[in-house]
Amino acid sequence: MKNDWQNREFNLILLALVVGAGAAFVAVRFLRLNFMLGIVIFMIVFFLIFDRVSAQHKALVKLYQASLNDSILVVQNVLTEKGIPYRKSGADRFLLERDGIEISLKHVQRRYGGDPCTVLKLIPHDTDSWHLIFSLRDKLDDAFRPRGMNL
Repeated sequence: MKNDWQNREFNLILLALVVGAGAAFVAVRFLRLNFMLGIVIFMIVFFLIFDRVSAQHKALVKLYQASLNDSILVVQNVLTEKGIPYRKSGADRFLLERDGIEISLKHVQRRYGGDPCTVLKLIPHDTDSWHLIFSLRDKLDDAFRPRGMNL
């Protein structure tokens, strides 16, 4: 089943691997450090880069073909239906503080006068929130699915 949700976590892992390997290579080759110390340097650099990235980069992102106002109503209905307490921050952000999740909506206009679209981001703020994010992802997909279509 294709779900079209995207995130940048794979790109971050590749970046951390490349920079970590580069730092280890420099340490072993040019600073004449021990190979095991090079591995330790690689691990430290890898985990520093991967741990320091913002939650925005670990967010799940999907484009829905709906106006911003309709998308806000759909998200409110899904959160209310699931019984999840939330607080609105501005017109287009929902904060689920107890669960450590932020839902962000952004209007996008397609070229050549196409239908309005909304980018929806599920942003985790702690590592324990992924289970709820996957549940919300599935529920939001169902809520945004056009009625009468079996996609």
